Amino acid sequence: MNKHELTQGASTASRRDALIGSASTPRTKVCLVAGWSRSGTTIIGRILGQLNGFIDVGELMFLWQSLEIDGWRCGCGERLTDCRFWKSVATQSNNTVAGSREITRFWRSSARLRHVPKLWWFNSRPAPVVAGERTLATVYREIAANSSARVIVDTSKTPAYALIAKQVPEVDVYVLHIVRDPRAVAYSWLRPRPSASGITGDEFESCSTSRSAVHWVGNNVALATFVRRAVRADHYLRIRYEDFASEPRIVTLRIVNFLGERVTDTPFESERSVRLAPTHTASGNPARFRNGLVDIVPDEQWRTELPQSARRKTLALAGSLMPAMGYNPLR
Repeated sequence: MNKHELTQGASTASRRDALIGSASTPRTKVCLVAGWSRSGTTIIGRILGQLNGFIDVGELMFLWQSLEIDGWRCGCGERLTDCRFWKSVATQSNNTVAGSREITRFWRSSARLRHVPKLWWFNSRPAPVVAGERTLATVYREIAANSSARVIVDTSKTPAYALIAKQVPEVDVYVLHIVRDPRAVAYSWLRPRPSASGITGDEFESCSTSRSAVHWVGNNVALATFVRRAVRADHYLRIRYEDFASEPRIVTLRIVNFLGERVTDTPFESERSVRLAPTHTASGNPARFRNGLVDIVPDEQWRTELPQSARRKTLALAGSLMPAMGYNPLR
């Protein structure tokens, strides 16, 4: 068993009661790793999840949707519906597969990119959003109780989700905004990959170059403006994936410092090599299943292999924002 396996019975209940029973008890920290897909959020979440007192739950936003899919696997390797960790969280928070359909409909109807301005501008939130916040509060509480983690690493990515999570009263949300060169992201979408389900033979997800560029702009603008203004100044940190890939251990320690945590040990065996053990990721990039010794190296393959047509489309749609995100569109 790894460090996040369940402790059953009274000990779990007592931890949960202690978590919510005292006003002086520090709120659980949630490190919300955000950004457009294929930007390295999964591997960063995996590394953080190896640290003592941290748990990486992957893209929690898709937990309920994943519970409905027969055969969907947890990052620990078990079927999600059979995983002892998620079974306990679901049972104790009264989340069932039947009830998950309503929650999935909520995320689809109220937590998309187009909902960000409304979520940010209006103090009075509609009943579905309030219900979504309550659901997150319960699930975050049970994750903390069943893992004894001080920090929950949630790689749900989206700005709307971040704005909703920020309203949960029982947690302290830190937004870790990961950005990657849009041309590298476009190239990543062109390469075949299996889906996040862990189901053998499941088809990989795809995204056109134009759609990737548009979402790169939309998500990064929303995170850098709406979400950044919604949280405390010291609760938002933007990091370029390229900087992480160049110095993964140093940047990981920078993130830990940003979260106000101290660690005495890390999973790094060298400056670039990290040893990954399974974590209870509910959803996310297929990299959530990669374990053992992993070398983190900059991926510059796009510079020579990204088709010129895809490069031109990406620059036409995302080029104007690239300097603000730390990229030179001419390089």
